[in-house]
Amino acid sequence: MSALSQEDGRAQLLSLESWFHRLALQAILRLITANADTASISLDGPAGTQNVTGSDENVLQYHQPDDSLPEESIIRDVSVRTPEEIMAGDEMLAQLEAVLRGVDTQDREAFVLFTLEGFTVEEIARLTGHPPDQVRQSVHQARIHIQQKLPSQSQLRGSLLRRSRVA
Repeated sequence: MSALSQEDGRAQLLSLESWFHRLALQAILRLITANADTASISLDGPAGTQNVTGSDENVLQYHQPDDSLPEESIIRDVSVRTPEEIMAGDEMLAQLEAVLRGVDTQDREAFVLFTLEGFTVEEIARLTGHPPDQVRQSVHQARIHIQQKLPSQSQLRGSLLRRSRVA
């Protein structure tokens, strides 16, 4: 309901994915301002009790503990990341988050949308409501900050600078 009541026909200018992204950002910002006093809630803690029921007897009915799967029968699913890839991605995000802490919120948002999410400058301008020149300037400011904070031999730095070139 809020999506349809607040857009005033401007949603036709955005792609469906961009429009949903914009709505999600607006909803998050509304929740942040409405629930500003709930900062003591831990996002790392469990939300409730685990739903553990029954036993593993149904599984053991077909798969006995002494059964083994020969290694040659295992085929890697290339659509699933390996633990090493998951850890490398987590480390990269933690490093990027630490570097971007000193960047203005608007610059960080434009940089992440452009570099990591793959939005165009025009899409970001429509999503954020800022002119395209200001979006380019924001990406440029974040890029300068990254150049200053990350060492020149860092793979992350090279990748981010390569992806964040703006026309």
